[in-house]
Parts: sequence; structure tokens; C-alpha cells
Amino acid sequence: MARIMIGSFIAYFVVAWVVGAPTFAAENHTIIGTQDATWKAGDQESTTDGDPLIIEVAKGDSLEIQIPAGAVPHGFITITKPANQNPAETKDLVLACGDEEQSKPQAVLREVGCTGAPSVFGKVFTGTLKLEVSQKFQNDVNFWCVIHKKGMWGVIKLKASSK
Repeated sequence: MARIMIGSFIAYFVVAWVVGAPTFAAENHTIIGTQDATWKAGDQESTTDGDPLIIEVAKGDSLEIQIPAGAVPHGFITITKPANQNPAETKDLVLACGDEEQSKPQAVLREVGCTGAPSVFGKVFTGTLKLEVSQKFQNDVNFWCVIHKKGMWGVIKLKASSK
């Protein structure tokens, strides 16, 4: 009898923990390179005179950078600091398709969905670049267009509730 009660008690708490545990669905953030040489996401948009697009993400979220066919040419690359502080372009923060994980220990974003196709990260492209936010993501990641540079930049920030 005691074993049944203890077993029932344990089962109750396991079910309560699993059912009551909060679940957080990963979110997809779509960033579009516009004809006006700006980045746009939802109702937010960068400006050509230096205001960045701010994207707030959680670990596990994905970013989908879209450059529509027929659009002004754009490309996406991370930079070492905000665009108004003379940054350098860096590929160290993104594990691009074809990169070995150990080659980029600082990578906090990972390119996904390029099955057999070459990476478009850091290059001018048309179509979609998909990135996943890794569990190592902590600090802001600045980015800009490989063509328009500081006139078209943004910041990926970790949501406060995700730290």
C-alpha cells in the first residue's frame, strides 16, 4: 500500500511538472531588405540616416533575412560594433553553412536550411538567409548590408526574459 501511495505521489508530481512547465515556442523574425535601402521587420524599419533596425530575440528563435527578387541588391553580415562607431565586418559570430563548429567558437548564430547550397552569409544575394539564435547568444549582435554599410544597419538583442 505504501509503495502504491509513493508511486502515485511521484507520478502526480511528474505529471504536474511536465504539464505545468512553461513551454516557449521559438519565434521566427523576418527581416526584409527594401527598395529604399533599409531593413524592415514588421512595423519597424531602419533609416538611411543612421537609425538601426532593432530585433529582439530569444535563444532558439530564427531570423529569416529576405532579399526579394528585383530588389536593390543587398547582403547581410555581422559587424564588430554599432555602425556609427567604425566597425569592421566579422564572420566570427555566424556559423555559416559549410563551417566547422570548432572553427568559430564565438558563433552565436547558425545558418540553417542550405542543404547542399553554398552559404549566402556575407555576400550579395537574392532570396532568403536563415539563421538560428544559439543558446550561447548573450550580447548584442550588430549587422549591416554588405553594400549600403552604415546607411543600412541593425542590432539583434536578447529579450530581457531570455537572459
